[in-house]
Parts: sequence; C-alpha cells; structure tokens
Amino acid sequence: MSFLENLSNDEKTLLVSLPYRAGLWVSHADDKGRGAGKTHELKTIEGVITRLSEGMIASAFVHEVMQATHARRDEWPSWSLQTGTVPDEARAAVELLKRKMMPQDAEAYVQIIMTIAYETAYAFREFDRTVSIPIRIWVGLQLAWEAFIRTGNKDYRLESLTNISLAEDEAIALLAQALTLETEVLPMANAV
Repeated sequence: MSFLENLSNDEKTLLVSLPYRAGLWVSHADDKGRGAGKTHELKTIEGVITRLSEGMIASAFVHEVMQATHARRDEWPSWSLQTGTVPDEARAAVELLKRKMMPQDAEAYVQIIMTIAYETAYAFREFDRTVSIPIRIWVGLQLAWEAFIRTGNKDYRLESLTNISLAEDEAIALLAQALTLETEVLPMANAV
C-alpha cells in the first residue's frame, strides 16, 4: 500500500522535498568552507538520502518518502531554491503528519529529517590542521569564542565545534523547534 498516493500533489512534494531541503538549510547556515565545504555537504546530503532510500527504516511510510525523495533527484535543483522557508515547511509537514499519519510515522519522519540535518552539519570539518600556524591560531580563537558564546564560559569540548559551527547549530535548533510534534493534553473532566 502506498501512503503517498492518498495525499495531494502539494502534500507529497512538501513531504518528499523536505529531507533534501532540510539538509540544504543546514548547509546554507554558514559560509565556512565555501566551495569545497559546500560540495562535500551536498555529496553528504545525496549519500544520506541514497542510503536511507535503500536501507531498512522502521516506518514503511518514511521509507516510501525517502525512496520518492531519491527518485525525484532531477527536481533537487529546483528544490534548492529559497531554502529560507524550510522552518515554515517543517511546521506545515508536522501539521500534515499529525492529521494524516500514525504518531509513530510522524515521529520517524521527524527523526529522519534531523538525521539528515546533523549528518550535513558534520560533513565538513571547520578546522583544518594543515593550514598555516597563524590561520590555525585565528580559527582556534574563533572556535574558543563560539564555545564561550554557547556555554557562558563553561568547559566545552572544542572538537565538537570543529564539525558543527554555531550557525549550523542554530539552524538545527530552529529546524528541531519547527519539527516539534506537540500533543495536546486535554484536561481531565471532573478531576478530583
């Protein structure tokens, strides 16, 4: 049974394009690494989507979505436009999933989107130890400043900052907030 066939074309496109677009959202969050970094992040997004479309996923619905995302690779260039709308699209996707899918399928979808976002952020190492000493010192100071900003001068492992920049971390946090599957808690009638 196809889960996507019961959705409108716009709903299908929303759910199928979001895995790719969420990866781009994180990739576009900062401009460190520009050419080589962005190329590596795009290859990572493609690789993750390929792997997820071919592998086993606990949710048959999410597996179908990932297969459709991979199958529609020719549309990826058009999906890469206007990635600034990704958080709004994520909220719309969550609302759609809450209305039309089982809770476990909605949760699996959110987890896949976040997996793609994190793998994209980890794709490019922000700190290259092969560059000159003055550049390493400058980048080290920038990373220390990011650690200070993030933690308020608490002990923070700089190694985690070498792969996920502050801008990427903020983009992931916005995406996670947009993908929140809030459930309504109804007050108990005549609670004692």
